[in-house]
Amino acid sequence: MLTLTSVFFLSVLKYINENERRLTRKEKLMEDFFSNKTAVVLGGAGGIGSAVVRELTHRGVSVIAAGIDSEERSAALKKETGAQYIFMDVRNRDDVMDALSRREVDILVNASGALGLTGTLFNQ
Repeated sequence: MLTLTSVFFLSVLKYINENERRLTRKEKLMEDFFSNKTAVVLGGAGGIGSAVVRELTHRGVSVIAAGIDSEERSAALKKETGAQYIFMDVRNRDDVMDALSRREVDILVNASGALGLTGTLFNQ
């Protein structure tokens, strides 16, 4: 026998189930978007940069972190996320362009916090 309370409860369960399916579809779209992608995160072992590296690797992106952080920080990041680390001064445009030209990069994130940078990396 269904009471008003049980009908309401079943309606809530149905709503939750439908929203879980929507969330699953969104997650699938994100998974498809990030699959087989390579990202370079400038300033990747810093506070914001390491958070970006963790999130991207969690989503299945192959990540290369770059910066001037200590070996301990870069080693800890690599151990935690599996990301590669390139030691370079991201304020030097030639170093950045050299690193980017050696691989196909789908996602580029500047989280370096370097000041005084002007100009563009790419002209399109």
